[in-house]
Amino acid sequence: MKKKNKKKRKKLPERHGVLVELFTELNERHFAGQLEVPTVLRFHTVVELDDDGHGQATDTAKGITVSLEARAFGPLFYRDTLLHEMIHQAVAKLDGHPKKDHDGPFVAQANRIAEALDLAQVEAGSRGAKLWPQTLRADDYYGAAEREARRQIKSRKPQAPRPLPAPSGPRRSTAAGARGRPTGGGHGDR
Repeated sequence: MKKKNKKKRKKLPERHGVLVELFTELNERHFAGQLEVPTVLRFHTVVELDDDGHGQATDTAKGITVSLEARAFGPLFYRDTLLHEMIHQAVAKLDGHPKKDHDGPFVAQANRIAEALDLAQVEAGSRGAKLWPQTLRADDYYGAAEREARRQIKSRKPQAPRPLPAPSGPRRSTAAGARGRPTGGGHGDR
């Protein structure tokens, strides 16, 4: 029996440019540039979008996902979501605390940053810690983009998917970059 020579493929980064820029800025401002940009740093559907959470960190050195919903709420909102997930990364990588909880080490980092942002302090395990910093912002902080996105989300009614009409004429590619769309994020991201 012959052994197959399988080369181990290196996973290519999957990053949205706007999130990389924000990550770099927030990393310098709040973590003295000590965090590594994760291999996966993107907008995507967050699998466990529960209790208003808008981000997800897998192994935070490997992946941070910001929900498409947070993106719809506007740049200030998804910036805060990214910052929240970066705290999880800092707790794991800088503090050596591997849990992804909103406990003491998370709250220590969040409260340190909250002081610099002139926000209230939170307690470990609280809803304020779980949804930090969004729950501490003024009602009008995120502006019209968030209000409109929330209005649209509330007005949606579950509907059965409609069948797509059969294509007529020549088939078109749906690959990234097709029909004049930019490659990469395809959503105006760099």
